[in-house]
Amino acid sequence: MSELMDNYQQAWVDAMNDRSMEPLLPYVTHPVSASEENSVYNIVEAEIYGDLTPSGTRLGGLARYSPENDESIVYGMPTYMLNESVKISDDKYQMRINKRVRRDATVLVNRNKPELGTFPPLTTFKETSYTYNVVRANGAWKVQSIEEGSSAPPVCYADESFTSKYERKDGKTTAQNGNCPGLAPSDR
Repeated sequence: MSELMDNYQQAWVDAMNDRSMEPLLPYVTHPVSASEENSVYNIVEAEIYGDLTPSGTRLGGLARYSPENDESIVYGMPTYMLNESVKISDDKYQMRINKRVRRDATVLVNRNKPELGTFPPLTTFKETSYTYNVVRANGAWKVQSIEEGSSAPPVCYADESFTSKYERKDGKTTAQNGNCPGLAPSDR
């Protein structure tokens, strides 16, 4: 399990930085339906390509940030701590994990006017916790889903010591969208 989670975390950062699901495919199960909200595959796919709207289009996502406009969002290798592992059956485990990740972001001031340039680079740190369901699929262990209601609201920090909390300038909390500042200009 430890090796799987190490490989999954490395594949997650590769997927986020490459804007591609390819690195994750060996470590996650493919959901039966695009509507499976707790599927890790669907969650990461939405982070990369944007949330799927009822019309079938995508909204948001990392893929919209373009290097040709000097935008960049780069994730560091996550560090995680296993809090608890519970055997549900011979083919299923639940793992409660705390995860910390660094994100360096440079984004446009105004997406409609790229000529205005970018905000200064911003480094943020995010701490989250999840309960993952890990299953044996075709003889291999894979990360399947996150337990509904298991993820705590993310906490954003301005420093790597995870002591100085990042306060949004607009006063809003980050729990509503799960993002730390450093992505959308409205978060600055």
